[in-house]
Amino acid sequence: MEDLKAFTIRVPARLVDQIDARAKLNRRKRNGEINVLLETAIDAGVQSDLNVVKKTEGRSQTGSQLVE
Repeated sequence: MEDLKAFTIRVPARLVDQIDARAKLNRRKRNGEINVLLETAIDAGVQSDLNVVKKTEGRSQTGSQLVE
């Protein structure tokens, strides 16, 4: 089993309501739904970051500079 750490965050009530609704729909507890949402968001963020790195590497090979 994965090592779990507990921590407390404050979120708007409307988000808690949305999380609870999704948890019920997906037959999960609130904590399980939050874990799935976080993992999905982080995975998507990592993939997005990797795409940026690939584009940046491609530009550096052609001599172009990344402009922010």
